[in-house]
Amino acid sequence: MLTLYKMQEILYTKFFNNTLYDYLIVGAVILLAILIQRLAARFIGSIVFSFLHKRLPLAEKEYFYDLLLLPIQLLFLVLVSAIALKTLHYPPVIDVIFFGEPLHDIISLLYKTAFAVIITFALVRLVDFITLLLSIKIHATYTRADDQILLFAKEIVKLTLVVACVLFVVGRIFAVDISTAVAGAGIMALAVALAAKETLQNLMASVIIFLEQPFTIGDYVHIDNTRGIVQKVGFRSTLIRTPENVLVTIPNNKMVDSVTENIPLTALSKVSTSIRLQYNTNTTQIQNITHDIRQFIEDYADTDKQVNVGLDEFGTNALIINIRYFLLDQADAVKHKQIINFAIIEIVAKHKAAFAVS
Repeated sequence: MLTLYKMQEILYTKFFNNTLYDYLIVGAVILLAILIQRLAARFIGSIVFSFLHKRLPLAEKEYFYDLLLLPIQLLFLVLVSAIALKTLHYPPVIDVIFFGEPLHDIISLLYKTAFAVIITFALVRLVDFITLLLSIKIHATYTRADDQILLFAKEIVKLTLVVACVLFVVGRIFAVDISTAVAGAGIMALAVALAAKETLQNLMASVIIFLEQPFTIGDYVHIDNTRGIVQKVGFRSTLIRTPENVLVTIPNNKMVDSVTENIPLTALSKVSTSIRLQYNTNTTQIQNITHDIRQFIEDYADTDKQVNVGLDEFGTNALIINIRYFLLDQADAVKHKQIINFAIIEIVAKHKAAFAVS
């Protein structure tokens, strides 16, 4: 009985305005939050995913978890630790003043800032997730312009979220008068604008590209000494993949000011061929063969990424698979076709199928 009494006395002894019992409870809550953070994040994520899946049937849970699990974990940890630490009382001896504010107020501001940053981080990841789902639908359409619009819109939304977060933290959490701060920093802003003149020009050029659409993602273009397929149009630059499979970054300002040739696919070397497989080839073999052929041609450096491969006809003595693609390098078209044809022969042999005799 005496031992129990002593333990209670120790537990309820105050250290810095809080009992040892208070510290143990707060520590236990935070430790528990660390241990179950992933489980809690998956539970919360499953609820959010169920809500999204009803509206976006193409949503994949694993990709959703890859993007959103980390911000949900961080949000859970910060929320639990903030609530737990809020129950403690700050003693006068450590409640010092920093920048005219008491320590506990500064800690509260830091927690609020962490909340705002993590929520913004989660929203940015959510935008990436929704954009991926929309791109699957858009990629199936005939025009490629909507692919470019989607990527541009994604960057705009993400930039807006980041700017909104900064304004919220500065204006609402730290209670700084935004208009006064902007006015006071006018000269500095002008200096920064002058220093970032080229960046601003590239930004305006990206808007022009978006509005006029002289080219879109997937187009084969020629600018100065660079030829290739447009991979991405960003705020500052355009990414082009050359026939040598080299990624070239060209500032958008140069893309607008220079003479840019948008070469249509009809100007490229179109290849339309077919292979004949024996009738004893099963559906699994056909699916694997067509998939591997399409993948090889798409990954080949000197082809456009528009590749069509599929079982097209039931011939008299064979299953006919048609293959259509475009070669970027017309000068060495025969060489590239030979390399692709050799690969097709190896793919058919790999899947234990055989060509039909004519």
